[in-house]
Amino acid sequence: MKHLWAIFPLLWAGWLGAAEFQVLYLAGASQAPLARRAFAALKLPEHIHFTMIPDASSPEALHRAVAHADLIIANGLVKEFRDVLTEAPNLGKVKIHLLGTPHLAPRIPQKLREHCVFPMEETVAAYRNHPSEENLRNLVLYLVGKELDSSVRAAPPVLRPEIGILALETGKIYGDWRTYRKDFPEKKTAGRVALLTYSASNTPEGRAALRTVAAALEREELEVVTLFGNEPEVIRALMLDRRGESRFDLAAAFSFKFKAGLNEELKRALADLDIPVVNALTLYRQTTEEWRAAPQGMNRFSVAFAMVAPEVSGLIDPVLLFGREVKGGAAVLVPMQDNIERFARRAAQYVKLRKKANADKKIALFFYHPEGGKQSIGASGLNVPRSLVTIIKALAAAGYRTEGLERLDETALTKRLLAGVRNVGSWAPGELAELVKAGDCVRIPFAQYRAWFAELPEEFRASVIREWGEVEEAKMMTLDGSLVIPVLQSGNVVVLPEPMRGIAGDFHKLYHSAAVAPPHQYVAVYLWLRKEFRADAAVHLGRHGSQEFLPGKQLGLAASDAPAVLGGAMANVYPYIADGIGEGIVAKRRGAGVTVAHLAPALGKQTLAPEARTLADAIEACQSADSALRGELEQKVKVLAERSGFAAELGVKTWDGDALHKLQHRLEELREAKTPFGLHTFGRAPEAAEIDRMAELTNLRGEALAAWRRDVANSGEDEMRSLLHALAGGFVAPGMAGDPVRTPASLPSGRNFYSFDPDKFPTREAFARSAEVVEKLIADYRAAHGGAFPESTAIVLWAGESVRTGGLNESVFLRLIGMTPDWDENGRVRAFLPVPAARLGRPRLDAVITASGAYRDQFAGLLAKLDRAQREAAKFQDVENFLALHNEAARKKFRAAGKSPAEAETLASGRIYTPRPGTYGVGVNRLAGASGVWEKRSDLSAVYLARMDHVVAADGTLTEGGDTLRNNLE
Repeated sequence: MKHLWAIFPLLWAGWLGAAEFQVLYLAGASQAPLARRAFAALKLPEHIHFTMIPDASSPEALHRAVAHADLIIANGLVKEFRDVLTEAPNLGKVKIHLLGTPHLAPRIPQKLREHCVFPMEETVAAYRNHPSEENLRNLVLYLVGKELDSSVRAAPPVLRPEIGILALETGKIYGDWRTYRKDFPEKKTAGRVALLTYSASNTPEGRAALRTVAAALEREELEVVTLFGNEPEVIRALMLDRRGESRFDLAAAFSFKFKAGLNEELKRALADLDIPVVNALTLYRQTTEEWRAAPQGMNRFSVAFAMVAPEVSGLIDPVLLFGREVKGGAAVLVPMQDNIERFARRAAQYVKLRKKANADKKIALFFYHPEGGKQSIGASGLNVPRSLVTIIKALAAAGYRTEGLERLDETALTKRLLAGVRNVGSWAPGELAELVKAGDCVRIPFAQYRAWFAELPEEFRASVIREWGEVEEAKMMTLDGSLVIPVLQSGNVVVLPEPMRGIAGDFHKLYHSAAVAPPHQYVAVYLWLRKEFRADAAVHLGRHGSQEFLPGKQLGLAASDAPAVLGGAMANVYPYIADGIGEGIVAKRRGAGVTVAHLAPALGKQTLAPEARTLADAIEACQSADSALRGELEQKVKVLAERSGFAAELGVKTWDGDALHKLQHRLEELREAKTPFGLHTFGRAPEAAEIDRMAELTNLRGEALAAWRRDVANSGEDEMRSLLHALAGGFVAPGMAGDPVRTPASLPSGRNFYSFDPDKFPTREAFARSAEVVEKLIADYRAAHGGAFPESTAIVLWAGESVRTGGLNESVFLRLIGMTPDWDENGRVRAFLPVPAARLGRPRLDAVITASGAYRDQFAGLLAKLDRAQREAAKFQDVENFLALHNEAARKKFRAAGKSPAEAETLASGRIYTPRPGTYGVGVNRLAGASGVWEKRSDLSAVYLARMDHVVAADGTLTEGGDTLRNNLE
């Protein structure tokens, strides 16, 4: 009998070898080129049949293949794959391995989660996270051997280094600078540029695409080095030399996209590197044709990862370098050559700012002057003539050639500008002649202009001619066959008004229009700066420029879009009022502006009535919102404007972008008219008495107030230092937008601002949207669990996601526990209040938050408020309360483990977990790829629990949570 049992394994193996198996690999279009090459050399036993489907473009074939498969390996990022697998008739019988990081979990339907392997086991994760032809083949072999035929063997995953230098021609990776230099000796060049990318770019397709960018930079006589890996580690190990000085003059980052923003480690690394970091973009979930056809350009999904997160990290000048085409189910990167060439020219200009002596740099100082009148020099909240004097004196002190211009005081400079350096409307030809006589102007003959104009993209030229005719037909700022450019030139500095966008007195409509091409004189101003004056940088002084509002796409400009055409290679440094985030973000994203935030005018009291403040906040929220929220926010602005009477006052009947700008300008007029301390001067701090009055409006006390006072008192130096540093090709540190009274975190002044105020999270709009989310979450759970309520829900918070949605996940948390925000008149959340039992109509449900390290740093105050809300919710007994029930059970558990009553209470009632202060991430994604280090999945979960080990305590601080997260997840 013993011998009979011994032959069963042999019989079983024989039967298994004879069985026919169908293996299906669902690649996803972006992975398809690599997968096709990998699987061309895949060798499986004859009885195992392999099929690779690159995308979901043929639903019938996909459904058919899934229904007949025995083993499915699927790219979980592709929604269509998840949907088909969820509804597969053989779900529960077929073996499914879903590939993707743990962040994918919320998007996997529960039905599919119950019948697939996810998260990936560590060996699968190692193959998947280090993509190569060899690893893809062995991934299939490994799972076939594991699930279908144990005789099939796979080689272990080949792991790539965490960081390194990538040789684009060969794919060879170098771990240190000295070794790299042996193969690539240093040559004399104009400068050095770093391309920052991901290790996954080391494929033939990825390297070929990057080579197109490198080639364009090399044509500008720049050396190019491609690096990959965790940014702080790359900076410290490879980009800084032994003295701590940068080896590079510029970085172009394809990375930084999925980061929530700065952490302390990255902040210090970027400050030490101290070079401009350009935001290099690639289309995602969108083809080049779709981008080309879309007026908005890049899709709304791109806003959070391609714009918001990089801006928080201080990246500048977003430029779209790669499009995407799908051919035969495979997504192929397509270099956008025109944009690449434009980027290369701009990169060379940034490098020149670092290399040139200040005496040789040429700087254009623009001031706002739209109408063509004598009294309209200004900018939002800024004393422009005084600021110009301050800046010019600082330039002279820094060695720029100003040749006496720095000796003009405010009165003398203002008189000079009003006499001959201003725009003149087409209705006053005699005044234009007088302006020319004054001598402060440049005249561009039509023939010269036509030669310059002919070099511009055809699509742009056609739009100008379609709107304004040929240059000979131009009426604005023309005299005797030439275009007139008012400009005060002294040495290597010019001062000039921003050219006019409007005619016939309707300048406001045209000034912010995205539909009307700029007139010929407008074009001539920028062409003269580039072609004849040869400006190295333009300084657009103060809010309300116009170049960023010229026609073209909203996100991801084409090379033929007007802002890109006219900006050319000039660096754009943009002193901007710190609370002007709505339009300031446009200046950053469309005008390629490096914003240098300056203080709003000193306040002594609130300058707008409550209704006006509410309307102003709503307009600002609308301008910087994700496109998915914009319609809802525009409706809110309409209601507020009509209710307050502003719509009737301004005659607004059509609700478009122009209406928003009219309302905003009117509100600014009211704000400025009631400001008791005048306008801010760039580079000058408020007087001591003004600081005292401003301090009375803050809620700060003690050291926080003392630090605030120091920052305000130093604001002038900070602003001017950042401006000069930007003109020297340095890194301008990012910072939050806002005025110092409402948003103390906006200090210190002079930073490159980004767009969110944590105190306004969650927004009213996000909280309203969360009602449907929570209702569906509860209804789906109850339907799947016999009417029972979900006692506890896990919620993950990421800073970038919260910025994009206005705090949707935070709102879900609050609704689950039965709490609601209490907003003040400025949209800030004062507290969270309980929802009465009669209105709640269900139990108070438990919820556990895990927050990233970046979220922890940027939203520390909000985490404390959310924790107070859940602790308050746990006290109520008006309905069944799962928070209270779980707390009591946890208390007993911790008391039994020997904890004191106080310790047990702290640990039992905690619901919000983060990595320990000073650390970022939990490292599970890296550890999962370390083949041979981990033996079972529980080893990885133990690491996660050990790293995510700090809990928000009752006083809002972080404390070690021990096993409390495990307790909450069990």
